[in-house]
Amino acid sequence: DGNISPSNNVQLWQSLMEINQELTNSKNNSEQAITHMRTLLNIDRHTSSSSAEKQQHMIIKCLTSQLFYAYPAADAAENVDTANISIMSVMDVYKMLEFLCTQFGVTQPTLNSYVMKYASADELEYQTCPITNEKLSGENNDNRPIVRPDTLKLLVEQVKLDGSDSASAAICALALRKPQQLLLQPAWPPSSSGLSIISLIMTAWRDVTSGENGYSSAYNSTLSIRYCALVINLAMQSDEAMQYLIPCLDEMMDAILWSDAASTDPLMQMSALDMLEKLASTSTTKQQRKPMHPSRTKWLLSKRMLMFLLDLSGGGSDHGDDLPDPILGAPALRLLSSLCRVVQADSSASLADFGGDELIEGFRNALLVTETSGELERLAFIDAVSSFVGSSSDEACTLILGNLQISEGWLFLGSAQSKMKAVIMNSIAQIIDYSQPSQYRSDDNNAVSISNQMIVVLLTKFGDVNRCSLPEILLSFARKPVMETKLAAYNLMRSSCKVGTILLLILAHAGFQEFLVNRETDATKEGKEAKFAVIEAIVKSDVYARGLVKDDLARKLDEIVKQGPHYVKAMSWQMMTE
Repeated sequence: DGNISPSNNVQLWQSLMEINQELTNSKNNSEQAITHMRTLLNIDRHTSSSSAEKQQHMIIKCLTSQLFYAYPAADAAENVDTANISIMSVMDVYKMLEFLCTQFGVTQPTLNSYVMKYASADELEYQTCPITNEKLSGENNDNRPIVRPDTLKLLVEQVKLDGSDSASAAICALALRKPQQLLLQPAWPPSSSGLSIISLIMTAWRDVTSGENGYSSAYNSTLSIRYCALVINLAMQSDEAMQYLIPCLDEMMDAILWSDAASTDPLMQMSALDMLEKLASTSTTKQQRKPMHPSRTKWLLSKRMLMFLLDLSGGGSDHGDDLPDPILGAPALRLLSSLCRVVQADSSASLADFGGDELIEGFRNALLVTETSGELERLAFIDAVSSFVGSSSDEACTLILGNLQISEGWLFLGSAQSKMKAVIMNSIAQIIDYSQPSQYRSDDNNAVSISNQMIVVLLTKFGDVNRCSLPEILLSFARKPVMETKLAAYNLMRSSCKVGTILLLILAHAGFQEFLVNRETDATKEGKEAKFAVIEAIVKSDVYARGLVKDDLARKLDEIVKQGPHYVKAMSWQMMTE
């Protein structure tokens, strides 16, 4: 063993099997295994720490590879080098890894990193055995056994036992790489043909929800939520995965959210609402982009889901006299806002198709009973109103904007702090951006949106609520040095300029044209770029294309666009002669 080379993986594996056998036989006395492992690691006073660490990592890699690869017996029989290789059980692998942790100082993060490496890295795409480096049988990579069934079972059990996210992350990463093997029943080995990751999860979850496992109800609630989160993570991977998992989600939501029994545990229900908000996420950042699949949209916007959320948020009564649930009301309203953004992100979806007038009335009633006295409460209220208006028909928007209580709660700037004023203006700008044709949008969807006529009504209402005209509000904030409101005013100015009627109104306001072409109004990079975006929006507008902008102003705007946002006029210097 002292002569084992780090590159000789077959001999290394055979030595690890011997150490495992020594650990099994020695029970309480593991001195022989420790001595054997020290020899294998080449640990002595002449060995450098970097060399020992490199060998240590190689042993960990060799062990953890067993969690994700299996070898058909036919292959082992045909090859002399692999004929004597046994497949170590998953529990033995974890026993060996624990042995390395306790006796040789390997940290748990190091082990987890190797597990995640084999779960998600490109090494799963290799066609070679991680120990012998020989090609595996079969050219079809989809049929190659990648994940051992007992590994899957252990990963599911870890979600229940250790309470960490490492097992959930590993399963989701595996499903993302090979969904046909994780979600469906694997074709190999035949003895485990009935085993799939979903069946394992659901069996373990049902055992928890039955309450017959000997744990407390609070502990079981936590475990139930963890399993539900795991299923939701898997469902987000693809439309096929969502279709496959809809029955599982229905069963889970019925037990932890919709049923009368679930109502006795509001904290569990709150956790379920938070997970559904994740499922409804339409984030468009590169790191978090998850396409909103049709099956996902249809399930989230089911009438049962929408009406349940309206009841929690206080919109279930036709008379508007219900109060929101003191614990679940705010999370339910936040989830309703997310569902409105789902409609914006999916051109095939419409709130009217899923709830109709009943949904619109319920949403209005929920907004009427929502508390807006605190800053956090008002932020949630603004998010809910703007999301609903941006994803609804003109009739629904008229119903919302026609209510003075809702309009003032959303649009009034008077008593708000600077950041709140910025949120209000940005919420209006977002609605206008979503209402524009695709060439004006930053994303590539054809979202449901309100008409230009309703945008004019909205901006007029914004001015009326604040007892000031829209151009005066925008110009006032753009001239002030407070960056939050300055940038928000520029943003609303930019989006408003895309509507011809509003653009003409703004250009006609006294002092606006002079402010627009004055490059000395902003000293910061952000301010210069935001103002330049306003000028670009004007130049690209239909009003500008039709020649409705004065020639002198048009010439100056074209020059600014050509020069860019950070142009500074060159100064001529003359040498002093005296």
